[in-house]
Amino acid sequence: MKVRFPAMQAAIGQRRYYACVMKLSAIPKMFTFTEWMDFTPEDREQRVLNRKRIPDIARYILDNEDGYIFSSITASYRCEVKFDAVGTDGLGYLEMEFEDAHFVINDGQHRCAAIAQAIRENPGLGDEAISVLLFPYENRERVQQMFSDLNRYVVKTSRSLDILFDKRDLLSKLTLEVCERVAAFQGMVDKDAVHSLPARSEKMFSLAALYDANEELLIDKRNGDDVLLEDLIATAAEYWTAISEAMPDWAKVKEGRVRPVELRQEKICTHAVVLRALGGLGAELMRRWPAEWRSRVGELRVVDWSKRNREWENVCMVANSVVSNRQARLATKAHLKRKLGLPLSEAEERSVVRPGGNELGPGAADGGTRPDPAHATLAGGSGPNGRLSMRDWDILLIEVLQSFPGGKGRKPDAEAEAYRRAKAVFDQHYGSPVAEGIPAWKKQFQWAWDRAKRRGYGEPPERVGHGVWQLTPKGLGLNARGQLGHGE
Repeated sequence: MKVRFPAMQAAIGQRRYYACVMKLSAIPKMFTFTEWMDFTPEDREQRVLNRKRIPDIARYILDNEDGYIFSSITASYRCEVKFDAVGTDGLGYLEMEFEDAHFVINDGQHRCAAIAQAIRENPGLGDEAISVLLFPYENRERVQQMFSDLNRYVVKTSRSLDILFDKRDLLSKLTLEVCERVAAFQGMVDKDAVHSLPARSEKMFSLAALYDANEELLIDKRNGDDVLLEDLIATAAEYWTAISEAMPDWAKVKEGRVRPVELRQEKICTHAVVLRALGGLGAELMRRWPAEWRSRVGELRVVDWSKRNREWENVCMVANSVVSNRQARLATKAHLKRKLGLPLSEAEERSVVRPGGNELGPGAADGGTRPDPAHATLAGGSGPNGRLSMRDWDILLIEVLQSFPGGKGRKPDAEAEAYRRAKAVFDQHYGSPVAEGIPAWKKQFQWAWDRAKRRGYGEPPERVGHGVWQLTPKGLGLNARGQLGHGE
């Protein structure tokens, strides 16, 4: 079957291509998907389709029918084509034998899959159109190079910039308004940086960190049917004003007595992990004492936010560095709740590390120092001289990843959590640098991950992304101490 559609003929990189516009209803018919997982990495002409991304992109289309937008889809065709020019400006009609085209999507396969899903839910979208760039297929090497070139210089915008520019998200609007209403935030919020501010930034906070903190703060209030945005803004502004009044260090910066970079170097009170913990703390204070929470916030004045304060070690500081993973956020919130005399949940009890390094196990709210049985073997490994055996490393890896939502975490976060759990044995036996200056414990932990993938406990990076460690359903359901401990 021959297909014919309007197109413009052009050249780039000394190669001829065609720019055309296709109705969305034609996209599922024109472009089908190759299951690249069945190919070796060397033989693939595209990355493996990550089906978990498709519902989010389809929902973006369906929720924003009056304003969604996409960049062009790029594909390569394998058949002979005929271009009938109309005039001399490159416009004309492109004709090809559809059954012989065998398109390879060079860029946009997730967009194509999401468009197909959105059209199934709302067929009316099929009349809209998207631009498509068509290149002749040369060989596998050229297609792989095209994929590399199209993605090489793509840089994800920072979350702060996404928040700043997103006019649909009510929480984004709220956070920007709070930045203007709270004196401590005025001129002190970097609206372009990611969570971590540049080393010499003259700002105290990042917009992304404040956004996450507001999400924690308003978690109980945002879902009501009769909640007005202005009411939420007023609540958040009042809370952060009260927090700033309990933060003398913030006032010193606003008054010019201390530079933001100096405060960040010495204290943790402006870091994302603390802001988010303060947001979660506020939600609990308002839930428990809706009329008295302001006086409770004032008690934060007694908190020593110095990085030299050993109370923060293994809470939100690991090896003298501030960390912001899920475990650190939970432990920081628990530590602050304890300072204010709030009861801790069982998960928070497990997350807190007392000064001196003794972990509080379940039921230790009375101030005892019993170690958590789940970490007992890490006080000294089962190998010679208290070192960790291969089995110990495998158990540690699985239990660390199982502690993350969905068994998924970034490699640095997994390493930080492993260090938190096994700091003593790491420092004693595995602190020396090995290849490329990497501490020995990081190498051992990486090897445990490699073993987990070979056993089917870990997802391959091609499926979840490089730098992401995620357990398979088999790994999530594993009783590490019971099964690995018996030679699995």
